[in-house]
Amino acid sequence: MHRYFIVPVFIFFIFIILLVLYFQIIDDEWKYFYKAEEKIIPEYCDDKNENYKNTIIKIDQDLKPNRSFEDKVDIEKNNIHLIYFVPCEVSSRDFDINGKIMKIINNINEWLYKKSNKQKFKFDQYSDSLDITFIRVNKTLNWFNEYSSLQNRKEDTASRVEKIILSNKNIFNNFNNKKFIIFFEGWEKRKSLFTTTCGRARFNGQVSIFYTNNKYLKTGSCVEIDIEKSIQLGSEEQTILHELIHLLGFPKKCSPNKDTENSFHVNDSDDDIMNKFSGGIYLDYNNDDYYDHNNKNCDDLMNSRYLKDY
Repeated sequence: MHRYFIVPVFIFFIFIILLVLYFQIIDDEWKYFYKAEEKIIPEYCDDKNENYKNTIIKIDQDLKPNRSFEDKVDIEKNNIHLIYFVPCEVSSRDFDINGKIMKIINNINEWLYKKSNKQKFKFDQYSDSLDITFIRVNKTLNWFNEYSSLQNRKEDTASRVEKIILSNKNIFNNFNNKKFIIFFEGWEKRKSLFTTTCGRARFNGQVSIFYTNNKYLKTGSCVEIDIEKSIQLGSEEQTILHELIHLLGFPKKCSPNKDTENSFHVNDSDDDIMNKFSGGIYLDYNNDDYYDHNNKNCDDLMNSRYLKDY
């Protein structure tokens, strides 16, 4: 067969394959090979209402023992509050009451204690247990995933979750002195074919988000379902800890090893928790960027009011 025929045919088939991949993975409004199960959207879902404040709802199926729907009285003023956040039509996997979130947080603090100067994060507690608030909202997962951060940075999944928390600050104690980790039962809309996001945080902000699922790994998840694993810093803990440190405002721009492509990360070791790919071995490799360093004109994470000495 003549090459002048083969080359155009080859290019045509490559084009078709790329087109199918695009519609299958990036444009999630259209599917050819895969058709998701059509869910019946409950009547209490209300995607059309643009009021972020009146979004929190309670339904009978969420009423379970040991679940908390409110922020309990604070033991300490400056703390990190945990929220298990569920869209209206999504089934809860009960991470707030089955020990999953507790295991993740304990692993993070045990790792931090070993890697730091015997410090731990001040997670919100009540009666010697983590204070985890369950929140279900009247918005569907599709509403949260309407835009990716490239399409609309102010209305992407993370921004919409953040707006709901900030608009309902009246339900939290000492709101202005709190930081929040949101365990969001879902995912965010993919920005490209090659990126999957498990966590987001506004640098030196108030809300960080951990996505507990991953649409594009059809049976996959950003969390490890086995809650009995030994204490270690797994991929889920790495993501949450990385975003939490961002939330506390580190690393600073004055860090000597800041990443030239993204100054919110460090580049002196791939195994540093604040490397752009969240390493799991070092808390500030060589202690010269953000923890226990000697840079007099650069803030130090170890002095954060959200850490406590033990």
